[in-house]
Amino acid sequence: MKKFRHLLIPLAAVLALFLSAAVPEAASTAVLKQTQTTSNSTVIQWSNLYKETKTSKVQSYRVTWGTDKNNQYGNSGDLVPKTRKYQITGLNSNSHYFVQVYYTVKTEPAASPTTPAGTTPTPTPTPTPAKITTYVRGLTIYTAPGKVTNIGDYDYLYTQTGFEIYWSKPDGNNQNYYQYEIYSRNGKRLMSGTLNNRTLYLASFAYHQNITRFRVRALFRHPSTGAVLTGEWSNYKALIPQPILKLDTSKYSISEKGKLKIAWNRIKGATKYYVYASTKPTKDFKKIGTVKQKSKKTIGISLKKDFKLNKVYYIKVVTVVKGSGKSDGRYFLPIWRYNY
Repeated sequence: MKKFRHLLIPLAAVLALFLSAAVPEAASTAVLKQTQTTSNSTVIQWSNLYKETKTSKVQSYRVTWGTDKNNQYGNSGDLVPKTRKYQITGLNSNSHYFVQVYYTVKTEPAASPTTPAGTTPTPTPTPTPAKITTYVRGLTIYTAPGKVTNIGDYDYLYTQTGFEIYWSKPDGNNQNYYQYEIYSRNGKRLMSGTLNNRTLYLASFAYHQNITRFRVRALFRHPSTGAVLTGEWSNYKALIPQPILKLDTSKYSISEKGKLKIAWNRIKGATKYYVYASTKPTKDFKKIGTVKQKSKKTIGISLKKDFKLNKVYYIKVVTVVKGSGKSDGRYFLPIWRYNY
């Protein structure tokens, strides 16, 4: 039993020596992270990567980056020992990279023991050179999304009381989600929300008879830290609804004398309205009148035009907003002029 204990102590000592040599001497509070991230740059910060001693000091740092560990095409060059952060620029938006921080450590040899007085000095040994060791730590980083630049068409649905709009994904491979906002013409925020897809669909839209403005931005949630990287807001897109024409026959007709009577609900924020007519439902519409905006809820007009007997006419009204354009005018109302 005594022999077994005698052998166990040296074996444990050898194992401890092996483990200390295989692992870099990093402090338990070692930190490597990214901060101040934009769509094209990020700052890498670190602390306590190595536990220095009197004889073992960090000599320099170096930061490299690339698409992965084996494709490191960016290089900061040697950085002084006091460096604790580095800004990487020229990155692609909405993308991820692998960053590595190298730290070179110089370890001086242990001092030679002094010769005790009264003894014969031994020959001076050849000086042991300092040991240079380079360690590395890696980190996957992510850039913020770019600006959403392509907002597609919008529609108030066949009911003209809902709403739908879509937009394109910003460049890059990260999985985004989106934040949108809808404002009144005078800058009051009316609606906002977040979406996982690139389409906003509302079966019922409370502001379907108002001139509004829409904007959207992409976001990305860091898969490790949960931090949200936010893209720039898109430019505002004006939302201009087409008037809803009154379907009550007392409100629309072409009289026996060829006079058109039509009415619609006022669009809040509109400048004026154009009235079009055609004998075909999808083309050849010609403007037959212009109506200024009015304060009352229902706008009604009467126009005397050359409407022929026993013929169907397709009438539509388009909303016009100064400085913003006009509605697409896809909805129309068929009206018959009969010879009774």
